[in-house]
Amino acid sequence: MKSSSIDDSGGSAPTAERWLAAPSGRSDHSSSTRLERPRVLVVHLSIGGGHSKAATAVASAVKRVQRRAEVALLDLEDVASPLFRAIYKDAYLSLVKSAPRLWGALYSAGLTVRGSGAVPKWLRPRCVGRLAAVVRAFDPHVILATAAPVSALLGHLIQTGVVDARLAALLTDYHAHPSHRSAAVERFLVASTRVAAGLRKLGTPSKHIRVTGIPVDAAFRRSRDPRAARRALGLVPDARVVLVMGGALGTGNISKTIRALDRMRVGAEIVAIAGSNEALEAELRDLRAAGRPHLHPFGFTGMVPQLMAAADLFITKPGGISTTEALCCGLPMVFVDSLQGQEARNQEFFVRAGCAVAVKHKRDLAGVVDALLSDDARRATMSERALGLALPDAAETVAREVLALVRPEDANVSAGSRAS
Repeated sequence: MKSSSIDDSGGSAPTAERWLAAPSGRSDHSSSTRLERPRVLVVHLSIGGGHSKAATAVASAVKRVQRRAEVALLDLEDVASPLFRAIYKDAYLSLVKSAPRLWGALYSAGLTVRGSGAVPKWLRPRCVGRLAAVVRAFDPHVILATAAPVSALLGHLIQTGVVDARLAALLTDYHAHPSHRSAAVERFLVASTRVAAGLRKLGTPSKHIRVTGIPVDAAFRRSRDPRAARRALGLVPDARVVLVMGGALGTGNISKTIRALDRMRVGAEIVAIAGSNEALEAELRDLRAAGRPHLHPFGFTGMVPQLMAAADLFITKPGGISTTEALCCGLPMVFVDSLQGQEARNQEFFVRAGCAVAVKHKRDLAGVVDALLSDDARRATMSERALGLALPDAAETVAREVLALVRPEDANVSAGSRAS
């Protein structure tokens, strides 16, 4: 996703180059300007899509909460240095796809290293690229970062006096990691009390923490009517529906998952989303053509809310955004192909909460799915527990917390009971 501004209708238009080409010189940080027309910059990192989706949800919510706010989205990948992209996108994606155990070991090792952040201090000046120029051109009063490397680089610019703005950080997983910490962050906006407790254990004062939930699109907050959703999608209204996803990148060996579901004894329609992985989408279409009329492949689609509304069960990797979307839909989850690292911690959280089950071996998947589809009472309980964890108004809550940082008198308000 490219950098953009959010207009009053929720639409967006490219702006990063425009800010640089014709900066408006809006340097008035007076109290009256902040309160009447606050400028909010939401910076994300488009790896996998989750951080970007959360950023978009918050940016739109800021406009709903404060109509006169000037809100902009910025993808760090667009402006960071080539070195940053090589390390934090290319190398990361290669690592999690080709050597997931090594990634898990590195993530776990990071749990014992405090204070270095997601980007080592010595590396930060080499990574910022055009970030400083773009941020200064927009001249925000407050910045929200939706990924740990974003927090690290923005914190560096603020601490060195290059950027004059207040910084908040949104954590989009259900686990606190030392890489999220940054001395420049004044608000940590987190998914749950468990994450808040983890941050406090790492040394973050309670007054800097808010439990807001993870923002998702408003479409996931609508009441579920599975029969109506199936009818709208061209599915049999009374059919069992299993939704299979592997994230926006289409990772997770979805094709192998589909083949494993061939052993199911309970009849069901299988909806599989390949995300932006075009090769996977083609493979799924080949699987359907090879004698699986119950398989319904999708590529990258904006219909995920409707597909979740239609589903009885969600087979997925435990990424922070897709699982939060499922919570808001009350959709029971089955986890496969979980990455060691943040996904393993997310999986543990949801399984313990009783709204998900984890399958270690694909050979066991069909039996687990059969058992869940045959047990309406158990699925109903899992759905209730998912809804109990959901914070469907998270986008608006995050927006209000970000806007509160515009007010100087709110700078040191304690977190109160929500971060307890």
